[in-house]
Amino acid sequence: MNYSIEKIYHFTCNDFGDGCDMWWSIACEMNIDKKTFYCPWCGHKHTPPHRNVSEYFGKEQSKRGIA
Repeated sequence: MNYSIEKIYHFTCNDFGDGCDMWWSIACEMNIDKKTFYCPWCGHKHTPPHRNVSEYFGKEQSKRGIA
């Protein structure tokens, strides 16, 4: 039997000024805190540091880490 593991990062644009709030995903191994990303929907530039909000899933708080 063979198997593989894939790491997928899910991003949410937090450019609330333009009201984007869209999401996208990238499957790869990377040092997330050293990368600058541009939202593929609105072009907003997201510079480090980025906040890991994985811990918010399944709790009372927002899934985006915003109360």
